[in-house]
Amino acid sequence: MSIDNEVYSSYIESGIIKKEKYKIFSTLINLFFNKIEVDPESILIVNEHSAKGKIVYASMQTTFTSLYILINQLKKHKLPVPDLALGFIPYSYQKLIIKYNEIITYIKRTFNPDSYSFISNQEYISRALEKDSIAFSMLSRKLFIRRYVQIKTDVIEYLLEIQKKSDTPILIFPQVIFWNRNPERSGTLVSSVAVGDRGFISGILTMLKSVTPAFVRIGKPVNLKEVLESQDVDDIKHLARQIRNNLIDIYNYEKRSVLGPQIKTHQETMEKVLYHKNVLDVIQQEMNQSKKNEKALRRKAYAYFKEIAADFSILYIRFFKSANDYLFNKLFSGIHFDVEDFKKVREASSHAPIILVPSHKSHMDYLIISSMFFSMKLIPPHILAGSNLTFFPMGKIFRKSGAFFMRRTFKGLNLYAAVFKQYVKTLISENYTIEFFIEGTRSRTGKVIKPKMGMLKYLIEAIDEGYNKDLVFVPLTVNYDRILEESSYLKELKGKEKSKESTTQFIKSRKLIQ
Repeated sequence: MSIDNEVYSSYIESGIIKKEKYKIFSTLINLFFNKIEVDPESILIVNEHSAKGKIVYASMQTTFTSLYILINQLKKHKLPVPDLALGFIPYSYQKLIIKYNEIITYIKRTFNPDSYSFISNQEYISRALEKDSIAFSMLSRKLFIRRYVQIKTDVIEYLLEIQKKSDTPILIFPQVIFWNRNPERSGTLVSSVAVGDRGFISGILTMLKSVTPAFVRIGKPVNLKEVLESQDVDDIKHLARQIRNNLIDIYNYEKRSVLGPQIKTHQETMEKVLYHKNVLDVIQQEMNQSKKNEKALRRKAYAYFKEIAADFSILYIRFFKSANDYLFNKLFSGIHFDVEDFKKVREASSHAPIILVPSHKSHMDYLIISSMFFSMKLIPPHILAGSNLTFFPMGKIFRKSGAFFMRRTFKGLNLYAAVFKQYVKTLISENYTIEFFIEGTRSRTGKVIKPKMGMLKYLIEAIDEGYNKDLVFVPLTVNYDRILEESSYLKELKGKEKSKESTTQFIKSRKLIQ
């Protein structure tokens, strides 16, 4: 959006996006990163707000690769495309182009000042917003040094000053590229692989070795007009810092909703559960009452933990999702859902751990729910499953996909109950999404069965005991035209005994998709 007789600061000059400026680079980005998509919910968010104000993208990455991936995807989905991108780090050859433009600008201003008019940063940003949208890098070291060390005006300060003179809201959307969906793990020396900065080569390599596809995520915007109206203070620098912190909070919430909480290793979780006072107290009680050996009881507690605990793996989830997609295509003509519902779940997850409480009609229920969560870029839940589903090979696949297991009865199993309850409370303390079927079993008639209160009691105990501040319960249901198990249900209703889940049954079930 530059004009021939105007000159700009190097800050603006380096951020002006011209179609001819990096045409080859943009083409290469489009060629090598064309599989990266914007998730459906992000498109919905931008379309919902685009008519309400001026659009600004606050990127959590800094490279020109990230910038042009964003630009190409916005063009593809006919979303507002920035004409100005501030604070992104160019490659060496791009720095030469920028430096050349800076020298030309300096010559123009020095030797022929009357023929050129200098446009201030704020004026140019204002004009860029009027024409289209702009972008800036939130976590750019270049911009940090500019605003903190050199004590120059922050881009958010410019936007606040522009907002004060305009009735049209300026909306800042936090944006990030997820290169994969690998959960962050404790004890690692590097920051999140999923949302780290990637250049051209490192971006390609990351995508090649990742089992989950990369995608662009755009979060709910911060409305600068509403911020100004809600604040009594007129300190622009203070408000800019406040907005910056708010955008980082939204980014962290988006990251957590996609990647889930930081994954503790199986060993770490076991340490937290089995060394907890609640479990050790029960071991002591068992020793006093039954005179059992402490080593034997600890060995039993260890075995119970191994029997109960999930062993979450994004690799298994990715391949299980592919298998589920094949299965669903064979069994169903389509699966319909409302994107808005998933948007509400994502927003709720920023307040407290999500507890999914579906009705239970079929074994397909938990497969469909987990697949839909994964498809909508939400971390799949940890699912409470009956111990009858631990049969080979599905038991290991379910466990690796987030299932944890419970026996049908705890009668006479005080130590088992203590380990199970402590495991659930640990999941709540770590903010995991949990799914459980409150009916306790599948409904054979289609009617809702009277709820079993055990799991609900453990969850409420977790809040009462301070493992978390709150829980968000999400009731949901999967409705079918026909239920996969209808023939076996009819036989059971006529008096036939329910067949136990087994490897043999699993092999026989292949007939359903042939």
